[in-house]
Amino acid sequence: MIILLRNIIFISVLIFSGSLLFAQKLATPLEPQAPPKQTEVGIVFGLGNNFQSGIYQPECETCKFDDAQGLGITVGAIYIKDFVPEFQWGSLLTFSTLNSETSYQKTELNKIRTNPPFSYEERPVPYRNKAEFKISEISLNPFLQWQPLDFMFFRLGIGTTIISQNNFIQTKELLKFRDTLSTGEIVDLKFDSTHTKMITLEDNNIKGTNIIQFSLEPMLGFNFEISNQIYFLPYFSYSIPLTSFSSEQTNLNFSKWRIMLELRLALQLRNIKIN
Repeated sequence: MIILLRNIIFISVLIFSGSLLFAQKLATPLEPQAPPKQTEVGIVFGLGNNFQSGIYQPECETCKFDDAQGLGITVGAIYIKDFVPEFQWGSLLTFSTLNSETSYQKTELNKIRTNPPFSYEERPVPYRNKAEFKISEISLNPFLQWQPLDFMFFRLGIGTTIISQNNFIQTKELLKFRDTLSTGEIVDLKFDSTHTKMITLEDNNIKGTNIIQFSLEPMLGFNFEISNQIYFLPYFSYSIPLTSFSSEQTNLNFSKWRIMLELRLALQLRNIKIN
């Protein structure tokens, strides 16, 4: 996957470099030189929430998990260029984590083994079933940007994503550590197989994961000019899945929103100021 990321970055650099080389036409008597089109590159960083939609059915047939949530990060690079001063096109290359977790409690009737001489008694025992989704992705997001005012912009992009990690972990934890039997005997509660308070029921890849995903990426933000060629842009980004995350799970998807911070350097400036 590291090799794949290097290839994506290398190809993106070639595309961006080529567009810079051929962006300007030479002026001729019949065709005056076109006004310069602002061209910028930069880095992005974001924090926000990941959340699950749909239901995940693990190997445990009586277990179902939904509404998983978690904190996620996004880091990457951006290239953007004018069509005209108010409209731009560009692309984001990002790495994001979509980690999330959820849990529920359930009381089960279990046979509790007494101290010697051994016998068994059925007792209600509370458990917590917990699911952790460990997901990371690499995304290429070409977009169009409208900048109606000098300090505000709207973007709409289509994200093409490769899932680089898709791990699912399910654990079962005792919520009661001692119990009093009908005989008055007090016993310690633990799992027979491990003699611990918690066991791992599953640690596998998410079943049926579609490695390539597509999403709609609307963004709204503000543009602050730090200097003549350096810009700082905070903005809100939301990812809407267009494909199902898994071919084996009912309507399973993972969405995200981010508060993004973007720092850009202008390689070439336009000579027309946006209102």
